[in-house]
Amino acid sequence: MEVDVLPNRATAGWRPALGESFPTPHTDEAVVFEDYFWRGLGFPVHPFLRDLLELWVVTLCNLHPNTILHISIFIHFYEAYLGILPHFNLFRHLFWLKKRGSTGSKVVGGVYLQLCDGMASDYLTVPLNTSLKGWNTRWFYMKQNHPAVRCDTDHIPENQKSWSEMPSNDDMEQVKELLDLIKSVRTNDGLVAASFIVRRIQPCKERAHPGFEFKGETDGTRERPEILSRNAVEERTAELFAPLSLFGLSGYTKPFNSKNLPPQVNIPTVCF
Repeated sequence: MEVDVLPNRATAGWRPALGESFPTPHTDEAVVFEDYFWRGLGFPVHPFLRDLLELWVVTLCNLHPNTILHISIFIHFYEAYLGILPHFNLFRHLFWLKKRGSTGSKVVGGVYLQLCDGMASDYLTVPLNTSLKGWNTRWFYMKQNHPAVRCDTDHIPENQKSWSEMPSNDDMEQVKELLDLIKSVRTNDGLVAASFIVRRIQPCKERAHPGFEFKGETDGTRERPEILSRNAVEERTAELFAPLSLFGLSGYTKPFNSKNLPPQVNIPTVCF
């Protein structure tokens, strides 16, 4: 397996699954899939994703890789482009969780995230690559420390009210403020993904500080010290999105970092 989006094996605590026909994790390990990591997953898992798994009553293995990518883009967009931590009510306003149809596994990748009807014009718009054949055959193991997440490969997800529950009328006041804030940012899914790929961070990983405090090449939240070439970044980004999804680089909003700090925004983080 390729590990270019992971620290070395000794540091990260991962173990390859060599010649296995089905997952056999140790008691302190999580079953994970390569495509999750190319889309921004890391261990320990980000609190926002951990809380979503609890809210939805699903395990990590139930998620389709593009669900990981949606959440990575949301977290990084919030941190690096809006300058605040991810906001739960805006996420509920924009997305809902759905079960896959009759084809494919009901367990591994059995649920996926989708923009709610009518939300496309309020958020970022570049279609994701849906041609991911064989992704569920490429797994390995990550050592888990507290707080751990469930990664059961035998948990069949059942529809929950929380999958599509919208924010209350009171909560929508802040959501409307955030939607107005989003309109002031010129970017899209592809550029947000390219940003975290350039930085070599995994947005769905719990990190020492958020994206708006990123310190550049010396930042301790980077997974690898090597700098990626522009071609490598473009190739990795292009693999995540549908063919012909073009995203120009002129006139886009530059992400925040420790030398380009965001202005003070008076919108608190909402916890579960």
